[in-house]
Amino acid sequence: MRNFSTVICVGQEIRLLDVRSQVLRTRFATVLYGGPADLYRLLAQHPFDLLVLCHTLSEEESHEAAARFLACNPGGAILAMYTHHTTFSLKEADASVPALAGPQRMFHAVDGLQQHGMPRFALSPYLQAAPPPHPR
Repeated sequence: MRNFSTVICVGQEIRLLDVRSQVLRTRFATVLYGGPADLYRLLAQHPFDLLVLCHTLSEEESHEAAARFLACNPGGAILAMYTHHTTFSLKEADASVPALAGPQRMFHAVDGLQQHGMPRFALSPYLQAAPPPHPR
């Protein structure tokens, strides 16, 4: 079982990141946030257990943030927040949650990562294809 205590959130909308970080602070000791340009500085502060990729990142920013995070935190996990416009960030994610799903769904995904882990690049249960229908 993994035990996350340090979380970093990266995105373009600082107000949204601030709110998301406040929610995450109810469960985690250290939560930092910033834009893509802040990532090097934030990652240099200390190791992180979890990267939250905000749906406001571009495809390039998402890939770069994930690569930087994993280079500094090889055992870290990545949670992608997505909308129908930002599914590209799922390639880097260990789990993913719709950006508008609310805090409980985000915590559910994080709990799953902590309890069971997920192989790198696996889609979250919310995005996996539905099982085929039973033959009649």
